[in-house]
Amino acid sequence: MPVASRPTSQIDIMSWTTIQHKLLGAGQFGDTAPSDDLGGPGPYLVMENGVWIYPQQASVGRMDMPTKLSRPVRLMLIMADFGASATWTLTVASSANTTGTPYDSGDEPLYNLGSIDIATGTGQYLNQSYNVGALDKAVIIFPSQRLILTTVGAVAGATVRFTFSRAFDTKV
Repeated sequence: MPVASRPTSQIDIMSWTTIQHKLLGAGQFGDTAPSDDLGGPGPYLVMENGVWIYPQQASVGRMDMPTKLSRPVRLMLIMADFGASATWTLTVASSANTTGTPYDSGDEPLYNLGSIDIATGTGQYLNQSYNVGALDKAVIIFPSQRLILTTVGAVAGATVRFTFSRAFDTKV
């Protein structure tokens, strides 16, 4: 059942929250957050069948953690169909802290969490779980960080779904 649309900043990551991006035209997944308001009465980020879905856009691939979050989240699963064989990289990147708290803004480079490539590969399909089984990689994303999927070779209509959960829930 569809849920009223809302901006990304108002999404609350619960256990098993899935968010979908889809490419329009000849774009690639990259370091661009999808727009949740394409003009008109927007916003247009909607929930349908349990999945938060952004409208198809030419440049997407970055998932900014919603500003509503005050705690880390876990990446649980990434699923993608690139439409053709593509080279991909999944990165956790940090945003600069310019608030002056808990350290002076000028000292931000001394404390920045940095960026880490957590997975790379080639293929048409990507289906990788994290933080689920005993042998899975652990991927924790803090409120100031971004998850970025970049591709070379994806085609129009390529789709990715990111599934997150609260990092410190005792129930999953």
